[in-house]
Amino acid sequence: MKKIIDVWKSKKIWFYNIRKRAGATCLFIILLSAVLLLGPLESFAYQESGQVDNTDFDLDSILQKCADYCEKLIHASFDFTCYEEIDEEKAQTNPTVLRISRALRRHSRIQTENFQKSSFLYDYQLIYKNKKFQEKRILLNENGEERNKKDAVLQTKFKHRYAIFGPVGLLSSSSQRLHDYKIIGKEKGEEGEIFVLEVVPMDTAKVEHLYGKVWIKLPDVHITKIEWIQESLRNYDVIEKFAQKCHGTPRITLISEYGHEKNGLRFPSKYSIEEAYIIPGRRKKIASKKTVRYTNYEFFSVEVDVRY
Repeated sequence: MKKIIDVWKSKKIWFYNIRKRAGATCLFIILLSAVLLLGPLESFAYQESGQVDNTDFDLDSILQKCADYCEKLIHASFDFTCYEEIDEEKAQTNPTVLRISRALRRHSRIQTENFQKSSFLYDYQLIYKNKKFQEKRILLNENGEERNKKDAVLQTKFKHRYAIFGPVGLLSSSSQRLHDYKIIGKEKGEEGEIFVLEVVPMDTAKVEHLYGKVWIKLPDVHITKIEWIQESLRNYDVIEKFAQKCHGTPRITLISEYGHEKNGLRFPSKYSIEEAYIIPGRRKKIASKKTVRYTNYEFFSVEVDVRY
């Protein structure tokens, strides 16, 4: 009997050691996997303000290169056409419907039903010479039906024009005297390092244009994206009044992307805006969405004449 008990104890100790070693091995594997997975992702992660060591960057040199680019853009001349594809969704609601009701309080999901969807395809042309603009549109397709309407006007809720000149109001030499700049992050992509700048007006400055965050790819200083702050919208006071009627707060997301390059200039590739309102209970009500894509570029001329 004693031998049986001794054998049982020895086997129990053996199984315990095996389990202990297996647990340690699993923990080691988990930690090693975390290091291997998180390591590569760290270079792509967006670093918020407070997590970036600004001593690693030369803000003055970045701003000087941005000013040089804006100077080149201002004194350039170009003539191009492209397709302008627009998709828009507008909620079939009004301030009364958007008010917080007892029924709405019982739902926590995002309210996106009852949307009117529209699509437009334009043949878009922009001519810029001697600091003068000429913008033309031919409506080719509307909601899947072919059109051939010359001198067409935009039928969307939010209008847009001259998207290529977005960086000038933020980063030109004259604009830099009116704004404060701060490096708030960096990203690493396939084409190089991208710095994220926060641009806001100085306390003493009065500006009437959009401002926000700018994504700048170095070392060639390509401005790839701008995310505009909603408070800088020209009609933001109207949006605020509408939000008050709805008992909510506005959340307007407006982004310009510059994915096409020609002779050192960046041309727009995408423009998007989402008009939403946060209602009590942290529920999101989307009032409208618009996405504009620029494709099939055809450049007739792109001439750069830098003057200082």
